[in-house]
Amino acid sequence: MLVFAASGRPLIPLQDVGTFPEESMTVDTILNRLTNQFNKVEDYTARVDISVEMPYFRMPNKTVELYFKQPDKVKVESDGFAVVPKTGLAMSPARSFSNLFDLHVAGREKLHGDSCIIVEGMVNPDSLKFKMWGDEGEQGISVTSRLWVDEKRWVIVRIETFVDTTRMLSIVTDYEELNGGIQLPGLTEISFSIGGRFLGRLGDHDPMSGPFGDSGESYAPDVESDFQGTVRLQFSRYKVNQGLKDKIFEKTTF
Repeated sequence: MLVFAASGRPLIPLQDVGTFPEESMTVDTILNRLTNQFNKVEDYTARVDISVEMPYFRMPNKTVELYFKQPDKVKVESDGFAVVPKTGLAMSPARSFSNLFDLHVAGREKLHGDSCIIVEGMVNPDSLKFKMWGDEGEQGISVTSRLWVDEKRWVIVRIETFVDTTRMLSIVTDYEELNGGIQLPGLTEISFSIGGRFLGRLGDHDPMSGPFGDSGESYAPDVESDFQGTVRLQFSRYKVNQGLKDKIFEKTTF
């Protein structure tokens, strides 16, 4: 049975989630602690090994060089064409939260033995690439995101996005701890499953664009089947807080 909030939107059922006893742990408090952790890194470079399993698309495993500088400068260097999902790369917590509204603490849950706070919110329609609410007389859809925040390390370890009550996107990140308590991604796995009914809403929009870059290829959605895939990003060879110059990022279009 679905439960509806006061706004009329369906709430995605939470499984094995406890209540959160600390009244002071607000969304603002959580964002501040995430930001404090994120700000330990002024810049970094890393090697990223990328593998893609996706229908209608073939790409051999690729290795790219990633450059990041606060607050949001990102550059990717690759030998030849490579799909690099922006969703899996450096993104400030403030930017992640800014795409959501009606944010609230939904509870807590243990993931792999680590206690996580769950923050949930509706996705801002302006951040989407497809028709969200429908035309007059047509039933619209709601898009909800849920973020799992490790309350010991203060990093986002999982993000799940739902269309109505169906999970469409999952981003799971294992972190590597560097000197000074810096936490940076070690492995990120992005899994998505877009139902045929929802593909019809995309129209001519290429699902490879947006968070998955530009494939340069046309895409004709098959509304009779689902579109599923996985992108894995393995990070290594970090060099942190080197004082990267702005000119490194001047010619990037990422």
